[in-house]
Amino acid sequence: MWIPPGGLSFRSDYFQRPNANPIGPPYSAIYNKNSIVIVSDIAQGFNPPNVMSALDTTYPYLPAQFAQCTLSGTPINGSTIYLYLRVSNPTSANVAGMLLNVFQGSTTAKIVSDFQFNAVATFTLNSVPAAGDVYTFWVIGQTYYVAQNGAIVCTYYDTTALYASGTVGFGGYYPTTTTDITFSNFTSGDFRIIEVARPQATLRRRGTGGTDWWLNLPEWF
Repeated sequence: MWIPPGGLSFRSDYFQRPNANPIGPPYSAIYNKNSIVIVSDIAQGFNPPNVMSALDTTYPYLPAQFAQCTLSGTPINGSTIYLYLRVSNPTSANVAGMLLNVFQGSTTAKIVSDFQFNAVATFTLNSVPAAGDVYTFWVIGQTYYVAQNGAIVCTYYDTTALYASGTVGFGGYYPTTTTDITFSNFTSGDFRIIEVARPQATLRRRGTGGTDWWLNLPEWF
């Protein structure tokens, strides 16, 4: 994940605590949906078929933010992994935000807006979701990024600037069992961006009086 100048603040949750239903602070379920629960240090679903979610409603995230999950097991039964960014009003009927969809058994993934499955970006993963996979979803300005196991697989520029701020979270759609998707970690945070001058490219000529021109691109970070 590219980190802009300024610094990174993050929180990492390995769910290593007593079983909990619902998962409990700092998380809350999205309005009218079930909560992720903890069983034997693993985050999983409850009462399928349903959407299960855990939104951080405690920490005040800056607009430049990220959400990252690690899969404990390979997803099954047509389930869908969710990562949430810039979610506003998470516990009310006016909930809104940007959502990453990663589908069980498929290399096709989507970024959707407004929770109405309005796909604003459809892209291809490097492999089908499997145990140990790490998915990272982050936004800086109006640009959203997705990485699978550290490799960027999608860059999407939101020309409408639909969402400016909000919180983050994780979860999924559980069609059959509480273990359709299991998580071993959720990490989230935000970026404190400092504006810096970008080095300028220059056009240079090789040798005195030569005709061989080349573009000099100075290193950026």
